[in-house]
Amino acid sequence: MNVIDAKADVFWMAFKGLPKKEKQSVVERLLTDTEFMDDLIDIATLELRCDEPSRPLNEYIAQKANYQSHH
Repeated sequence: MNVIDAKADVFWMAFKGLPKKEKQSVVERLLTDTEFMDDLIDIATLELRCDEPSRPLNEYIAQKANYQSHH
């Protein structure tokens, strides 16, 4: 186990050991943190789209520019 995983385990175990109301308070704080929420949305999006085929960035930019010029 690397250092990052070890630290994550310590925090996770501490969180799981909290009473329900204290867990709820931690979650509420996380959900009101804009930077955390942006990261969470990014992670969820990556997980949902991980099986999609990749494509070159230039192809995507060209397609987007073409779409925008027609709308």
